[in-house]
Amino acid sequence: MKHIAILLVLALLLAGCAAAPAAAADPTVSGDPAQNKYTLAYSLAAVQEGDGFYCGGYLYSNRLFYYDRQTGFSGILCSNPECTHDSTDCGGYVENLRGLAYADGKLYWIANDPSELTRDTFLWQGDLSGQNRVRLKRLSFDDVLLPYQPQEFVVHQGKLYIYGQADQIESGKTQFRRTVLVTGLDDSENFTTLFEETSSQYADAALRFVGSTLYLGMERNDGGTSYQIRKLDLTTGDCTEVFQEALPNTSTTAFWVTNQEEIYLPGCVDGHFLVWRIQDSSKTEVVSFPSSDFCPFVLDGCAVAISQDASGKRQAEIRSLSGDLLYEGRLLPDELPGITGDPNACSYAVVGGDADRLVLQLIDGTMNNYTVLLDVKNGLAPTLLWSSQS
Repeated sequence: MKHIAILLVLALLLAGCAAAPAAAADPTVSGDPAQNKYTLAYSLAAVQEGDGFYCGGYLYSNRLFYYDRQTGFSGILCSNPECTHDSTDCGGYVENLRGLAYADGKLYWIANDPSELTRDTFLWQGDLSGQNRVRLKRLSFDDVLLPYQPQEFVVHQGKLYIYGQADQIESGKTQFRRTVLVTGLDDSENFTTLFEETSSQYADAALRFVGSTLYLGMERNDGGTSYQIRKLDLTTGDCTEVFQEALPNTSTTAFWVTNQEEIYLPGCVDGHFLVWRIQDSSKTEVVSFPSSDFCPFVLDGCAVAISQDASGKRQAEIRSLSGDLLYEGRLLPDELPGITGDPNACSYAVVGGDADRLVLQLIDGTMNNYTVLLDVKNGLAPTLLWSSQS
């Protein structure tokens, strides 16, 4: 059994490498912060380190991919030049990957172990080259996965944080228990509960880590739609509410917290899409998108609104968080080498980005998947990072 110590309980009823053996973590982990800016697409995990982008997810055939912006190299993160990448022995193979992260020169991720027939999953560590893969920690199905039902895995400042929302029956009624667990990047079996609450309503949530604080944004549907933002002190476990208000048409994955702990939230008023800054429990409009058809995304240093013109072409409007226009025009060209057909005909998801670059995931009509980087300062000039056809 895992030893789970409860520090804080909030009861809010209102609301070419084969699998490696287990080993200790690299003791030099210094505590790099979580990368919040590539977390918007549930089906794709991505991180950036220097000129390298790393990506993985179930839509990419259970493989880790790498793109080098200096050389233009794109491919599976496998160091064996003779590997055919078609078996679990491939150095880039990751089964059911979640929570890809970078910390102190290493990659971390959650994935199954193909060499072990189990319902458990594991925390892994590997070099940026794809070599020296180590299985660090077991996440037991009975003790962690089933009772907590994890939805997010985030590596931040040398620790693994797990956000879960589990449904359970109490007095004949369905209740939802939301928790934040923390554990070391090691082989220990200790998981500490930093936050816990129970509600009769399911809540979509988004997590933003800044320093020693976790900002937790939730869209609640308890008699109406409201949005709540709380801050959780990762050192003491203290939790305080910083904002709550009835806000229809908000996007729970798109709220943003800067390194200076400024909070931005997109929304809609009478069909008009905008971005608010949240301060002193109140909101102030800072960015306006009067011509947008959809709720904007708030990224690191900018907000992005995407619409569609009469011809079916997607248009993008990108503004700084002070409202200055950074780009306005076509989101995607009619043709992009490596993508079959018109990219505008693909369904899309915003993976994340900042005021310099925007990362999209595209899926065409035959379920081929593509990840595209758009250069904001160069007219959204596109670069194909990865393709499931590669």
